[in-house]
Amino acid sequence: MQKRNVSIILANVLDQFDSNLYGFIAPIMAPLFFPKQEPIVQLILAYSFLATSSITRPIGVLIFGWLAAHYNPWSVLRITLMGVGLSTFLMGCIPTFSSVGYYSAFILLWVRIVGGVFAQGERTIASIYILEDQSNKYPVRTNAWFESSVIVGSAMASWTANYVSEYTWRIPFWCGGVLALYAVFLRYSQSVIRGEGVAREDIKTTEFGNKTGSLGNTIANGCSVSGRSLSKDDRPSLRSFLLVVFAGGLYYVTYDLSFVLLNTFAPLITNISRETMMYWNTTLLLFDMFLFVPLAYVIRHRHIATIKKLSVIMLALPSIPFFYFMQDASLFYVLFVRFWIVFWGVVFSCVLNVHLLQLFPHKHKYLWLGLGGAAGSALIGRSTSALCLWGWHETHFAAVPGVYLCVVAMMVWLFSRKI
Repeated sequence: MQKRNVSIILANVLDQFDSNLYGFIAPIMAPLFFPKQEPIVQLILAYSFLATSSITRPIGVLIFGWLAAHYNPWSVLRITLMGVGLSTFLMGCIPTFSSVGYYSAFILLWVRIVGGVFAQGERTIASIYILEDQSNKYPVRTNAWFESSVIVGSAMASWTANYVSEYTWRIPFWCGGVLALYAVFLRYSQSVIRGEGVAREDIKTTEFGNKTGSLGNTIANGCSVSGRSLSKDDRPSLRSFLLVVFAGGLYYVTYDLSFVLLNTFAPLITNISRETMMYWNTTLLLFDMFLFVPLAYVIRHRHIATIKKLSVIMLALPSIPFFYFMQDASLFYVLFVRFWIVFWGVVFSCVLNVHLLQLFPHKHKYLWLGLGGAAGSALIGRSTSALCLWGWHETHFAAVPGVYLCVVAMMVWLFSRKI
């Protein structure tokens, strides 16, 4: 990979650490910001703040997607990472309920909103930008490296969450913010040259399917895909856009169920402690991280659309019985369910961006892929923990998370037909 791609991946590690730290520390922060509520309500309120992305992510796409389409995306990536770093640092400065009362929750909400705007711009632009490298002949493998960096950042956040308490929860946010701002300095120290002496501004005008080494050719040379020729005048169909929405949602649902929700949900319906779940959480994140690249090598010559549909089916069909039998289940069974979701979630993630990038013309990809992914991740993915905990609290039906996963996966399968 080019040095630029390596720098994007390293910056993504820090971005994901900052973004996921709140989800892992939320059970510790919940009593500090909502002390007058019962424990389960505290968790629901704390996790519901993740759903603010339903507002912030579309805003982030509209602002930074437009800037990336009309200016140099590398310069935009510097701004987005700076915003992520500052908002993460400010998370460690928020006063708790004991200091300012309910204003603490209000301040927390606004810091999450501001951070979400910049985080979505970073994620959207970086995930597409790294696949545009003209010297890249194997986009599936490059995408796998990028997605594995997501897990590296998440694993760092999970490991950190094991060692913080109600007195030390601010320290990881301060450290994450400082490291992200240092990554901004590294980005400013790099030039705007990509590939073999090709300027990024020149690449911006390159179309899919031409003979200059664009992604359209590298996908065709590196793996088998289904798709159609694209032009500047093309607009995404409603089916294609809805596929992006639900696919982006499923991407986050598999992650949230495995690495966020089950850490608090399993102790509610089994005798397994949260400490045990967090210990295995970090282990599974490391397994997830090392699984991406080997799987990408295995499937790089396969039919991408078929691989995506297969992974969706394997996530949907057993999800309801898996969670139904989790009531009073053993640690081995819970880990098996987590392993299953992680494995097929990785398969799905390896080919997702490469497949979706074919559905949109070059000129509009930042906007449409960004908006669809933002809507899916915010409305469907990031709300997983809060919705599933609320559903279980109202029904005490252990299979509620499985029903949620099954519905989202089947919607992806439905909109993938004939595409």
